[in-house]
Amino acid sequence: MHKKILCAILAFCLFISSLPVMTSASANADRDLHLVTSYCPDNYLDLRIKGEKLIVTGVLSTGFDSPFWAKMGVSSKNSFYTDEAEYVNITPGKTFSTEISLSSVTEPVSFVVYTNSERYGTYWSYIWHSIYIEPDGAGGYRFQTSPVLENNLEKESYWINPGRYLGSKSSQSNSADYLTGYLNNNLDEETSKKIQALSDEIVQGAKSEYEKVFLLYKWVVENIYYDYDAYYGTSSINTSVSSILDNRRSVCEGYANMLQALIQAQGIPCIKVSTYSLGISTTGKWTDSYIATNSSNHAHNEAFVDGRWIAMDATWDSNNRYENGKYEKRDANCYLYFDITPEVLASDHKIISRPKASEEDTPSSWAQKEVFSAICEGLVPAALQGSYRESITREEFCTLIMNMLCRKNDMNLHEYLKSKKIKLNPNTFTDTSNEYILAANALGIVSGRGNKLFDPRAHITRQEAAAMLARAAKAAGIISPNSEAVFFVDSDKFGSWAADSIAFITALSGSSGTRVMGGTGNNRFSPLDTYTREQSIMSVLRLYECM
Repeated sequence: MHKKILCAILAFCLFISSLPVMTSASANADRDLHLVTSYCPDNYLDLRIKGEKLIVTGVLSTGFDSPFWAKMGVSSKNSFYTDEAEYVNITPGKTFSTEISLSSVTEPVSFVVYTNSERYGTYWSYIWHSIYIEPDGAGGYRFQTSPVLENNLEKESYWINPGRYLGSKSSQSNSADYLTGYLNNNLDEETSKKIQALSDEIVQGAKSEYEKVFLLYKWVVENIYYDYDAYYGTSSINTSVSSILDNRRSVCEGYANMLQALIQAQGIPCIKVSTYSLGISTTGKWTDSYIATNSSNHAHNEAFVDGRWIAMDATWDSNNRYENGKYEKRDANCYLYFDITPEVLASDHKIISRPKASEEDTPSSWAQKEVFSAICEGLVPAALQGSYRESITREEFCTLIMNMLCRKNDMNLHEYLKSKKIKLNPNTFTDTSNEYILAANALGIVSGRGNKLFDPRAHITRQEAAAMLARAAKAAGIISPNSEAVFFVDSDKFGSWAADSIAFITALSGSSGTRVMGGTGNNRFSPLDTYTREQSIMSVLRLYECM
């Protein structure tokens, strides 16, 4: 858990400057001289070393609702006081800028920020001994790189299928089994209903998934209390969501469980990450033993929003305490650890374990970029996020195709069918009632095997995939291809019903210039080979780009 250090400061000087600059540089670029604390555009600090000055620009939206004061500076050793500092009056959500002198720095110093609602009085730490600056040995200065950063970056690079970490709401949005998410919060029915109602209430008025996640994060930070009695062993530890709903207190594992449940309730993928953090049970600095440890003492969350996993630690941003049987709010909470950058997270968190897809649930290396893009576009239903190298079934391919058409028109399946004035006949086939199959059949994209059988579990061949993709393209209004035709030496193996579709779809290219379907090498199409799930996802993405 986070250290919150109380420091009484009398402010005698004030420097105010406003410079509306928002950096777009990568957090990894010029790491020695440039550091950004968060990717959140409404709450970040952009730190740049220029000569003997530290330039601090940013936007802070801490727990203060009105303008507040911040003391920013550098501090040597573990001092609560700053060697060089500036006092800044900050309006939440507004850009500010200040400069801090580094001219007297001869040893590693910590960049610190303290905040208070008033100019004089008690200040609380916002950043304290986690970001370090040191002489570079050549007359300049640089940021210290955390010794656990590379470990964290490696674990953050793991392939994770977001659909495996969805919450209950995603399963309510559509009747098709293949759009149903996987419940990871293990909630009983009553608790799940309470979480859903609370989550919906918290995110009212949110205009994006990112804003929803922030509002849910903010609620946990402000309304859950760290249970010091449980931490020190004077009462039992309870990290269950149902207990936290009733008592509003827990330790870090409970904070992470609660936030995960609230985020998943909005149909947003969310995971828990186990870390070793430099909390109150440690010295607060990375020692050799801490760096080497593979044991965890903490947990935080990541949520998948806007095509990326954003890291957040509600425990470390909460000032709320439950101690000696009493609830206590201690000054304003902060949001430093929301959408925190890897460099700053690594200053006090070493990732020990993070979910990682198995090899069979990870796309081939040559497919990963496009599969990930398709997932980000919402083209890959939850249950199809995995087993990428396996052959796809007819049922699964219909789901991909229809989901693509719905996404392109910003409609769910029923809305899309209504716009096309199509009413499904549940008795079309005797071996399936899957609405996506029935919809694809009604649109003329796919047909059955005869005798009212569809054979949904059969694997699809490459020529069948080409035919369905070509018909889907035409259903979307694409009449002619946009690339040169391809000659295949095995065209004599094409089914007569598939030849035109193969010619059409292999001469149609997405925005990247890659054909929706290509050959298998040596000018062959291999029409009777099966089509894999990852190949299907890539073709659907390219067709989506053509629309």
